[in-house]
Amino acid sequence: MEKKDWKQYKVEPKKGVRPYPNFAVGSVRSMCVECWEIFSSEIPFDMHRKGTGLDRFCVTPEAAGLVRRANGDWVRKQAAPKIER
Repeated sequence: MEKKDWKQYKVEPKKGVRPYPNFAVGSVRSMCVECWEIFSSEIPFDMHRKGTGLDRFCVTPEAAGLVRRANGDWVRKQAAPKIER
């Protein structure tokens, strides 16, 4: 499998006063402090962050395989497979 060049999808950090998302108590939703996008949980958030250490950066959510829900959150295109117990 060919390795993707994530730098071409890099999103520059936003500047100014970051909006306050007012998430419900106990919510798993997260807002990126760099690009201000809102994600349904930690997994899609992590999918849009690339690099390591001080060289971490945001990429466009679409490039990371995410889609936007009606409420504006970014989620995975495909749900995680269910594990049979």
